[in-house]
Amino acid sequence: MEKRTIFVSILRGDFMTIIPFSKYFIHIIWAFVLAFLVIFISMRIETTLAKEEEGKKRLQDMEIYHAQKTVELVSLGRMTTVQKMLEEKGSKVTIPEKPAIKIK
Repeated sequence: MEKRTIFVSILRGDFMTIIPFSKYFIHIIWAFVLAFLVIFISMRIETTLAKEEEGKKRLQDMEIYHAQKTVELVSLGRMTTVQKMLEEKGSKVTIPEKPAIKIK
């Protein structure tokens, strides 16, 4: 076939009628399957990356929350702070005068 004939038949839309279609049918189907797979895999990758970014943001928020709670816990770990809080609440509990003993 001439190049001009092929070009004209592509423009007119009857290219499939002048080539032996049965000879290339499997190749055409395979090309469409591959194109579909590439698009499908790309979409799955984008979805996974979006979930990963969301997870990173959530993890960062949880790290900030953990740091805040750690600071609060450290400040409550001081005996004077605990004693002051107990006095503010009106509790009669005080700091022990001697260490606790283990009963056997």
